[in-house]
Amino acid sequence: MNGDLIQEAAFAIYREFSRERDPDRARRRFERMPQQIRDQFYAEAKACLRVFEAFQMGEAA
Repeated sequence: MNGDLIQEAAFAIYREFSRERDPDRARRRFERMPQQIRDQFYAEAKACLRVFEAFQMGEAA
């Protein structure tokens, strides 16, 4: 599940960054970009998820 969540978060970050209005076109561009660049978006998504999980844990305490 986290893999899909990371992938979709990475795509959402890319889409916001690129400001592409057409989601299908944005998805195609995202999937065609070099893996090294896509990995940067995955790293940002993982960082966001860690912050979200830490925030949730803090609220549960």
